[in-house]
Amino acid sequence: MMTTIKTFGVHLLRLMMALMILASGAGLALLFGERESRALDQVSSPQAMTLPAAQVQRLTASSSSGQMMAAAVASSGASSELFFTADGGHTWLSMGSLPAAQISALALAPDGNSALAAAGNRLFRADFAAQTWRELPLAWADVQASQAQITSLAVDRLAMARASDQARDLAVFIGSTEGLFYWQGDALTGPGRGLPAGTAVAQVHVTNANEALIFAGASRGLFVLDRELADPTGDQGDRWLRISSVSAPVHAVVETDGVLLAATGSNGLYRSLDRGRSWQNLSGALGLQPGVILDVTALAADPAEPGVVYAATGFWVGSSQMHFAPGRVFISMDSGSRWQPMPGPNGQPLQLTARVTALIPAVDSPLSVRAVTDQGMLSLTLDDAEALLSQLADGDPAAQAWAALGLGILGDPRATEPLLTHLAGDNAQVGFAAARALGRLGDAAALPSLLAFQVSADEMVRVRATLALDLLHTRAAAPTLPQVAAVN
Repeated sequence: MMTTIKTFGVHLLRLMMALMILASGAGLALLFGERESRALDQVSSPQAMTLPAAQVQRLTASSSSGQMMAAAVASSGASSELFFTADGGHTWLSMGSLPAAQISALALAPDGNSALAAAGNRLFRADFAAQTWRELPLAWADVQASQAQITSLAVDRLAMARASDQARDLAVFIGSTEGLFYWQGDALTGPGRGLPAGTAVAQVHVTNANEALIFAGASRGLFVLDRELADPTGDQGDRWLRISSVSAPVHAVVETDGVLLAATGSNGLYRSLDRGRSWQNLSGALGLQPGVILDVTALAADPAEPGVVYAATGFWVGSSQMHFAPGRVFISMDSGSRWQPMPGPNGQPLQLTARVTALIPAVDSPLSVRAVTDQGMLSLTLDDAEALLSQLADGDPAAQAWAALGLGILGDPRATEPLLTHLAGDNAQVGFAAARALGRLGDAAALPSLLAFQVSADEMVRVRATLALDLLHTRAAAPTLPQVAAVN
């Protein structure tokens, strides 16, 4: 009897302590044991701080706001620290740490109040309001994927929008080494029909413009799920279709400024300008040579700069026995139309010495990216404003348009006058690039000329000036915005 009372007293004490912790908002919402609870750090009183850029291993961004989430290796090397920003990377908040040295995937929920992080076969959810991390119980054995390792996360925004309680009805696509899975209502299931079971999925992407359109980059190619299309067989449920024009294993799928790009392991890079209906191969722009196989090992879109994309390459060569030769890291500032190798410390295109496994755009520095390799991390920056100014003055129209975009992103005020000259010039490609650059540059010295251009006799000059002013968020552009729509 005494033992029973003592045991009851211990349990009552534990219950009271747990209630006190939860009432203070500092508790960890873990339901399966004290050992796991202590392994996760609470997110108490987030404070503004500098993002430890050199340790960042994963980065994700919201498609509709300035929110971003970053995971960095902790100084101890035994855990990962999480950081969050709501203003495009200007201010970062520490969101605690997770008991994993490597974070394999991140995702932000559309409600703006929670996020997901994956490590190995484990999935964690952050509640920003409650300042907690909670591990979600994934029943891998129920879907015959006990050895699965998570590679990608994509929140199902369409399902979340339809849910009555978004905080509870989390819906997310989970790419893994054992296939594609779906989590909703505390249940892990298969993704639907059409995607072969056991197919490794490297990337899942829900398009920004159409939340009903989802792409999966897999070991067997590129697959698409379009929920707006009726199944021709009359069956209910999701049905994935394989995109026949992208026939190689797909490492990554990214989206920038309305353009989709897919990196493959043996057929280079593909791009779609029509939301995935058709795809064009861009391998020639990334240094493809006859007799070799182009492997785009990593691909990343800059979350802070629409149109800026980075790609890392390598080549498979040989006849009887193939071997891998590292290539270069390329940058595009126009959504993949034109590519240029990233320079090394000497200003010349950098030749890689190891395979790049991930590219992480540096949100603290324009036109900069960090390349992750087995030999360490490389920091690459395109910041030669002098070369871009020279290219803007003397290059061909495509090169001038490229230079204009770069100068606008770098924010060099020396570019203001030549950009104004090109905005009023005869070449449409260069003129619109100059307008976008002036809008990005944000130099107040350009305002008098832009306002004067709005009453120009040349209709296209008026439209370009309006575009620049609109990008500058200047009220003077508002009365003539209908002109842009009319011309467009």
